[in-house]
Amino acid sequence: MSAETDYLQSWFTSAAPLSLTVTSAQRSRARPRIGARWELGLCSFGWSNLGGRQRTNGVVTALVFDSRVWFSDRVVNRSQSPLVWQQFAAADSDPVLFRFTLNGEHVRLHADLIRWRVAWDADSFGYDAETEQLQFHVPGAGAGSPPAIMLTSFGPGAGFL
Repeated sequence: MSAETDYLQSWFTSAAPLSLTVTSAQRSRARPRIGARWELGLCSFGWSNLGGRQRTNGVVTALVFDSRVWFSDRVVNRSQSPLVWQQFAAADSDPVLFRFTLNGEHVRLHADLIRWRVAWDADSFGYDAETEQLQFHVPGAGAGSPPAIMLTSFGPGAGFL
């Protein structure tokens, strides 16, 4: 067992409804060199409320979340500077199905990006006890993009106010 798997298993056995918060940070594709174009990095934020517990033979084996994820590169007004046009656009989120399972000493994250018709898997590389977040290296957003770091945390779900 590890801190990563202990954290996931604590939510397997919790009676509370589930919620998920995810965020990622991806560096710019541009590398320092003479004549390089300035380019922004990319970040994302997503959440899900009232996720589910997947069972096999009556035993919880996964946490599953039907989520919405927003990316910082949604163009609002390209005629302006990137400070104006590169931002999260409320009406432009991506549906993503997240599934968290045990994988040895790590947590396996499976993401199914519905809009982009792509799926990927990543194993956790750490758990930060102070912030209660699992850490993953994940594929970058966009063709030829560098990888990103994703942080995920679970919490109690509840009805909306």
